[in-house]
Amino acid sequence: MGSGLVKKKSYKGLMKYAETLSLEEQKYFNYCIKNNIRISPVPTTQGLYPDEWKIEIRLGPYKKGEKSHKSPLSYNSKEIWPAINKVRKFYYDKRTR
Repeated sequence: MGSGLVKKKSYKGLMKYAETLSLEEQKYFNYCIKNNIRISPVPTTQGLYPDEWKIEIRLGPYKKGEKSHKSPLSYNSKEIWPAINKVRKFYYDKRTR
């Protein structure tokens, strides 16, 4: 008989990366927020512990039922945040230069 305790699968947290943004990355992040460019990770599968993620982009002010643009590539939990920062930098460079 067991003790009734079940070992939980450790969650590969995505939010920990936001604590380690450089000053340049923070500049891109703030620019996107101020200009209604919403870039976020979206899991490719349902469940509590997704292994693959896609990047979702929504432009302009929020509208109910709006369409999003999703990346064709999938990323694991370690690759998703650097990829999101590249997209943020792309929009920053595109609109400020």
